[in-house]
Amino acid sequence: METIYHFFKEDKANAVLLVIACLLLCFLLYKVAGIKIRFNKKEPRTVFSWSPSVSTPRNYPVELLRCKVGFGNKGESIPVFGSFPKLGIGRRGAGGVDLNAFDIERGLPIPNSLDILWAAYTEKKFYKANIQFSEELQNRMLELFREGYYGVKEKQRFRYNNLVITLLPEGKIWLYLDGSHRYVRLDYTLQAEEVSVELSDYVDTRHKTMDDFCTGRLSDYPKAIENLSKNGIPKGLWDTYAERFPYDIQIEFENEQTVFDPDYGYYCSNGEMLGSLDDVKYYPMARLKHLIMAWNVADTVYTGHLFFNENEVIRNYPAAFGDESNPDIRGKFLIKVGEDNNRFDISLIVGERECKFEETQIHVFKVTPENKDKDDHLFYWNYRGEEVKKYIGE
Repeated sequence: METIYHFFKEDKANAVLLVIACLLLCFLLYKVAGIKIRFNKKEPRTVFSWSPSVSTPRNYPVELLRCKVGFGNKGESIPVFGSFPKLGIGRRGAGGVDLNAFDIERGLPIPNSLDILWAAYTEKKFYKANIQFSEELQNRMLELFREGYYGVKEKQRFRYNNLVITLLPEGKIWLYLDGSHRYVRLDYTLQAEEVSVELSDYVDTRHKTMDDFCTGRLSDYPKAIENLSKNGIPKGLWDTYAERFPYDIQIEFENEQTVFDPDYGYYCSNGEMLGSLDDVKYYPMARLKHLIMAWNVADTVYTGHLFFNENEVIRNYPAAFGDESNPDIRGKFLIKVGEDNNRFDISLIVGERECKFEETQIHVFKVTPENKDKDDHLFYWNYRGEEVKKYIGE
């Protein structure tokens, strides 16, 4: 203490500088500690960067006349822009602009209501809904927004940033949360009501009747017309798509030199797109629709696309699972790749029951050091023509 006293007494200028330096150091330590506390605090997040959009099944197009998604407790809402939704269930399409996407400090409370009106061309009907989301649905969205998922190749966590409203025939509404490389369906079916409205109040058209209007609009969708003539509007089809089963995917190779990339992606019949390594807790899954995987043999890279037949997956899943009520019994969706990478044995195994998948459309691309600069890498395909058969209600 005496030494410090003499230092301050004999060299006041340096002493003042020392005090200032100490104060600056304390200030910096305080700021660093504050930042650490700020980023490590455990308080659950309640606002997120998201925007809404609307989609429909490819073969059942609609025209969006009004759509607003509400949030918060002050009656605020985001309008969905665009009259012609994206074709494909669960696919983000016509929608608003996410103004918060580039500002991590801002965000919006989770969606809590939907006000929507649309014209269903194939049914020649108007549907309207003004729905307050249930507490259970809001809690599920909050859970998913907070949880996010991991991107293996990007080595970072992602958050869902799009609420997709999918409009189905008979006024049914499905909701999804979409993010980069992942679409998740919220297992709630909302119901709109059929209404009568004055066409001219919403649409600038020369048509006087709803029938003429829808027939005219539908002429822009020749495949939808063809499907409507062949399949009509199949009741219960989307309920079947939505069914979930407790099973795991297992992929095996006969060639012992194969190095399999465990990070593969797949689409399900209910419109979900999932990744094998995104560290999300898996609920029972819907039927497999399309799986993409890659593997190496020495310096050759193979990429396989497997498109599972709609009728076969609808038939085989309940046949394999039967009336099993034991939650501990999980099925195994087994894909075996042959020695020469051009033979596939696919089956769903549940206990002692096994159902084969023999109508899967498959094509495999092969890249070698010799052909890597060429355009055509197609190595194997097992179907005629160039078109993969679409699902009726996808």
